[in-house]
Amino acid sequence: MIIRPRNPGESAQEYAYNTLRDSIVFCELEPGTFLNLQDICDQLQISRTPVREAILRLERERIVEVYPQSGSMVSYVDFRMADNANFVRRAVEKDIVHEVCVRATEADFEQLSNSLELQAFYDQRARIADLIQEDNHFHDLLFAIADRPNLNAFFLAGLLHLDRVRNLRTSTIRENMVVIHHTAIYDALRLRDPDAASRAMADHLSEYALSHRIAIVERYPTFFRPGELERLHEEAMAAGKAV
Repeated sequence: MIIRPRNPGESAQEYAYNTLRDSIVFCELEPGTFLNLQDICDQLQISRTPVREAILRLERERIVEVYPQSGSMVSYVDFRMADNANFVRRAVEKDIVHEVCVRATEADFEQLSNSLELQAFYDQRARIADLIQEDNHFHDLLFAIADRPNLNAFFLAGLLHLDRVRNLRTSTIRENMVVIHHTAIYDALRLRDPDAASRAMADHLSEYALSHRIAIVERYPTFFRPGELERLHEEAMAAGKAV
């Protein structure tokens, strides 16, 4: 697991949840791994109740599966769950950038620019986990500037599935467009051009190409349910025939 020091004021349940969540998203706990309750308690040095609560929360978010009498398992990566989260995110954020164009101050642009610099730094050093977290921070800033800081909480659970896929894609496909896309969004916002910003956001949040999905499953076959690669190849053949 990815174990970090417990933050001041962080409850035991939040600490357990955040630790397990990050470990699952960044595949320190691989899909299909059974979670040993006592091992987790020992590593985090907390009692069983907050760990159980954290696992149940992750089950509701569908990145952990709980089997009565058997225990809990890290769920397999699910492209459909990621796609659903991305669909909602794209619909919302295409409008969010319109509000940012109206509301953003010079201080706001400075924060966005600083985030872009950090993203480029992490990207150049292949620090994938840090890049994804700063990517999320960039989008959080947009919500805050639009004066809708809690809106993304409505689809936050779904973003965990999207983050898992983003992590695997970044590890598999070396062509990483995150900084380029975010720069295009920033440039459109700086010009206060809402239509260009919306188009740039739509490009950024487009679905992953089928060829990329196949490459991910080929590299990490055990992270997906049996038959996933065959399903994607059938989808590719059907798409080819349709063309």
